[in-house]
Amino acid sequence: MKPHCTKNRQKNHLHGFALVLALLLMAFVLLLILSMTTVLQVEIRSASNSLQMLHARENARLALMLAIGQLQKHAGPDQRVSARADILGDGNFEPSARFWTGVWDTTDPAATPTWLVSGLAVDPSIAAQSSITMEVGFALQSNLPNQSNNFLPTRVEAEGLDQGKYAWWISDEGMKAATSVDEALHKALDELPKGDRYLDYNLNSNKVLHARHDPNFDYHLLFDINDLDSSTKALLDQVVYQDQIGILTANKSQNDRDTIQSTFRHDHTLRNRFVLSDPSNGGLKKDLSFLKTLDFATAKQEQLDTLYDEPNNLITKEVIQLVQFRGDPTAHPNNEIIGMQLGEDTLATTEAKANHFDLLPVISELQISLGIASEDGNAANSSTTDSSLYLVYKVYLELWNPYTIPIMIGDEKMPDSRGFSDIAVEIENLPNFNITNNNSASSVIGSIPNIRIKWSDHCSPKILRPGMVFRTSLPLDSGSISNSHGDNNSGAIQQVLSGSILGNRSDNYTGRFTFNSSPVEITLQGINASNQEREMLTIELKNYSDFSIDYDYNSFNNRSSWLKRVPTSSTGAWGMNANSLEVPGYAFAFRYRMLDEQEAPGAIADISNWLSKYDIRSRSISVDIDSWDLNEAWNSNLILPYDFRVNGADTDLSTFEPSESFKGDHFFHYETSGSYTGRRDRIARFIDPPISEVTDLGAFRSLKYKNYPANSIGNLWGGDLNDHYDRYYFSTLPDPKIVKWDGTIPLANGRIAHHVEIPQLIDPDAAEHLFIENGFNLNSTSKESWKSVLSSKSFPKNTYDFRYEQADDSNAPEWGTHATAIDRITVTQPHAMLHNLSERASDSRFNFVSRADTNGYLNAFSIDNVNWLNSLQYPTFYQSIRELTEADVEALSTAIVQQLQKYYENNGHPPLSMADWLNSGLLQDAIDAVPSLNNRENATDLIPAHSPAHISQATLLNALGPFSFVRSDTFRIRAYGAALNESNGEPQSEAYLEAVVQRLPDEQSNRLFGRSFQILNIQWIAPINDSPPVPR
Repeated sequence: MKPHCTKNRQKNHLHGFALVLALLLMAFVLLLILSMTTVLQVEIRSASNSLQMLHARENARLALMLAIGQLQKHAGPDQRVSARADILGDGNFEPSARFWTGVWDTTDPAATPTWLVSGLAVDPSIAAQSSITMEVGFALQSNLPNQSNNFLPTRVEAEGLDQGKYAWWISDEGMKAATSVDEALHKALDELPKGDRYLDYNLNSNKVLHARHDPNFDYHLLFDINDLDSSTKALLDQVVYQDQIGILTANKSQNDRDTIQSTFRHDHTLRNRFVLSDPSNGGLKKDLSFLKTLDFATAKQEQLDTLYDEPNNLITKEVIQLVQFRGDPTAHPNNEIIGMQLGEDTLATTEAKANHFDLLPVISELQISLGIASEDGNAANSSTTDSSLYLVYKVYLELWNPYTIPIMIGDEKMPDSRGFSDIAVEIENLPNFNITNNNSASSVIGSIPNIRIKWSDHCSPKILRPGMVFRTSLPLDSGSISNSHGDNNSGAIQQVLSGSILGNRSDNYTGRFTFNSSPVEITLQGINASNQEREMLTIELKNYSDFSIDYDYNSFNNRSSWLKRVPTSSTGAWGMNANSLEVPGYAFAFRYRMLDEQEAPGAIADISNWLSKYDIRSRSISVDIDSWDLNEAWNSNLILPYDFRVNGADTDLSTFEPSESFKGDHFFHYETSGSYTGRRDRIARFIDPPISEVTDLGAFRSLKYKNYPANSIGNLWGGDLNDHYDRYYFSTLPDPKIVKWDGTIPLANGRIAHHVEIPQLIDPDAAEHLFIENGFNLNSTSKESWKSVLSSKSFPKNTYDFRYEQADDSNAPEWGTHATAIDRITVTQPHAMLHNLSERASDSRFNFVSRADTNGYLNAFSIDNVNWLNSLQYPTFYQSIRELTEADVEALSTAIVQQLQKYYENNGHPPLSMADWLNSGLLQDAIDAVPSLNNRENATDLIPAHSPAHISQATLLNALGPFSFVRSDTFRIRAYGAALNESNGEPQSEAYLEAVVQRLPDEQSNRLFGRSFQILNIQWIAPINDSPPVPR
């Protein structure tokens, strides 16, 4: 039997396991090696990417530095203006270049602009060759089918580097409406104890400044300032970067969120700041608020010339007087109403000045009626007597107070500190006379003496309420014997002349009146309690023709032309009285009246012309009667808008027709009829002197300028006066002798913010320490920005407080509150905006007109009807607050942008100064292009031009002026950097950097580069997706 051999199976199994284990270990090692290799490759790639990103970011930083350098070079100097490329006009720029910022050198208007973007020889009309998208496009369904260029991407040309490239673009933040809210002034005024003054401002400032201050530009899509709660306001203040605005849009619809996001790119900004610099002349603006610290009595013109360096000598002592003046619009109590403010003894001295600030009524119509009479008018017809001659005369005055404050007239005891109140009328160089009895040939020759008659001798004092027209006569018409009016209670002055004439009352007489070579001179003097006199008005009437009057005996019942009269008779046919002077055929008169017709539609616009071509405050009149032509009143080289006719046809003194005087259909009218019921006076308020702290140059319209018509400053005929907007501003800092400013208390100019040092009002040079916060560059071509700026102040329900003109009793007028909302207001007379727009609380004969309470709102102010003539109180002449609709604002914003583009087309550059902007009339042209603003038909405004209710560019400047510029000082820079792939030259890494920079008011260290810029904030932003926008 064979032996059996046993195998060790366990040993064989162990050998197989070792092999497997070895293989596994080898695989693990291989996997480890592969993993380590992969990790190493990732790390290498990551390091490479980080290096590339670092490279891209360095290129972006380089782009930022280059952008700041170019900004400093081209926008650092004061004499620069800025605008967006779309000012070139549609079709003249590439859509992707629409939001490029251009800078123009105002010292060289013909020079080409510098565009603040990267690239060589860039031109917004030519598409960039190697373009980089700096801001994505945006599209909204609501903008279709007219896809607006507002939402197309902004692209610029990239510049190359070794292994990289960069680009930059600078956006102008000053052309965008700021959205930050500043209610500090409102809060400070609300917390002020009743009766306390705010800073050094007068008490009237408390309410006026509260009403005038607008804490923000309108942005209803994001918030309503009237409904904005404190937490939202606080959150808005905390937003630093524009991409954070989404924090406030969480409760908005997607479409609204998209719209807000898009408008914050080019139409709105969180905040901006402006340096108070002069783009035309260079240097910083001078502070006119400093004038309130000067002593008017001791200030010298040389001192003002040194302080303000005014090239046209327009900053005068009278400007000090204006800035310091504080009128009271309320005619209560009587013993505080001012009299006339007359600066010089003679008009020649006054009118030789560059400007002056006098307040006195305008004489809208004046008539001196005279007649020659002899005694013994009650003798028998056959009784011949040698009768003394008399001069019978009377002065008729129509006075108009064109101001928004009352003036007291005729108070001979008014303290000198309140002004001049009494009035004297003087007439000199009256004709010689030769009275002949045609029946007996008896005659008498003599000269009519000079005349002087004083108000207080014949009339009681009169309060001329704001805008009031009042008519009286000196002396008053005949009254009761106990209240004698005139000589012998005749209502006239009876002055005995030298000489007598022989005859009876039934004889016929002829009076021959001849003038010497000297003109007839009429002078009105203002008189104070110390009997000091100053000229109010001078009228020189040259070359009147000699004339004759026949004093004929007609019949016993027709004695109006008789020479012989009875001094004590009250009958016009018999007496030497007022009645005898007011019938044709006996008296003669010297007369003038202001032309005052206003037709719409029609060719006559006297009132508007007075307010734009001449000046209602003109007080020196000289006319050659022989060559005077009424039809050329507004057309001659020397405008003379007065009517000197005495009979409705000509100036023949022998045919004087009293019924043509003081007619009821004249604009200036005071109803004297005893049967008339209601308020008798026409109200027309055209001049708004300061009653509160002066914040804007619009107050200068209260000055009378020597070589300029009325309302020049701010309007297109302002000329050199509009240069004030470039040279000057009002800081509204307090007088440090009264209150020192701590830098935190809000000022009347609520947009003033200090820079580093806290300035005090010790000189006119505070601008080096100040900014205007949240201002606006008027060269903006953003319609949405203009809409926000023009939407202006609104008053919700029960928030507009106003004061009545009169009380229902003898107390002070009450304050009332308007019940309905008042939206988007414009104000022609901002100082008086709270006063006298309604007569009284009950049975008021004129009232404030609001859109919510008025059917046919525009027609209520228009004059293409008979109502304005029949109503002595017509809103367009007493109310300066107007409300705009959203459609009005939309249309006006569009028109302004179009006018800016038209200006560029005609001039090759944007307006280079505020003066250029205003004198071009582009804003007025835009206003005229929106018929609904002034009810415009066939090129005629039915709301009379330059009346209180009329909206003009000066009206808008009342609000815009304090924060308006034609250049910007806050800019947003977006910088791009890329690192390129070495193999294909394509961007491998890209970086975007954004910074907001601010020009500073600090003194220029280098005039070539101007004032320095400071980086306010800086951040890296996410890469920009260059894909086309998708409509929602």
